[in-house]
Amino acid sequence: MLSEKAAIERIGSYGKQIGHLAEALEVVIEHLKLLDLEGLDEKKKDALKVLLGDVAGARGVKARVDPAKAEAQRAPASAAA
Repeated sequence: MLSEKAAIERIGSYGKQIGHLAEALEVVIEHLKLLDLEGLDEKKKDALKVLLGDVAGARGVKARVDPAKAEAQRAPASAAA
């Protein structure tokens, strides 16, 4: 089993790991069209919208720092839609 230090060195910081999870959730939310589900109450839809807003906000920060890298990271999510 990887130690915490080894995992961070191999995989990346906690922030980077959370970013990967958030981007993966964005793909799932968009692909399954979860915001369009009639059986999902507004409170749950709002939670998904907050997550999507955070992902978009992080992408905006990345775009200001490194536009090419930010666009490359966006490509898989838009391709899945």
